[in-house]
Amino acid sequence: MLAEVDADAETVVARVLDGFRFTELLPLGDDETPYRLVTSEGVSTFDTPEGRFVKVEPEAIRHLTAEAMHDIAHYLRPAHLAQLRRIVDDADASPNDRFVALDLLRNANIAAGGVPRFLGLPVVQTLVMNSTLGTDAGVVKVLVGDAALAGIYGVRNQVNIRSTVDEYARYDQTAWYATLRVDGNWHSLGDTSDAGPMIALKTTA
Repeated sequence: MLAEVDADAETVVARVLDGFRFTELLPLGDDETPYRLVTSEGVSTFDTPEGRFVKVEPEAIRHLTAEAMHDIAHYLRPAHLAQLRRIVDDADASPNDRFVALDLLRNANIAAGGVPRFLGLPVVQTLVMNSTLGTDAGVVKVLVGDAALAGIYGVRNQVNIRSTVDEYARYDQTAWYATLRVDGNWHSLGDTSDAGPMIALKTTA
């Protein structure tokens, strides 16, 4: 019985290995990825008996990481955008294919701006629930205006990039965190009797 099990296991392994094709983890070859220069500061070389090495200062790594986090969040790869454009221009594409591709391009255009806009004003969405669950009357749903006309908003610290490997060590992974501390002081936003730079739209009482 054990011999039959071992034979079956060998057969399975042989079938798996038959379709296996080894691939280098970091293959070297033609790279069509477009790159842009983020900074040349904090990067230098130094010579040793073993050869020439590149030295990168921590600030340069922080700057590169911050730019990468922003680009990943707001931009799509140029090759992906070109593929969507080909779908829109393809005469044989179905109306649904064109609709989906065009919608993705529109979303990419909004995301590239960093902040979505409506009537020229930035739109900020929130998932905060109403404070009362029993009624939805007299609840502010939309705020329209320019809060900068009635307040001061500033960044307390720059983007802080840190990494951790504690909970990811067993997966051989590194987690990156980006935090930004800001502060805002608001005044003269207006109320029910005095006009201000903010207009609130709320449900009827």
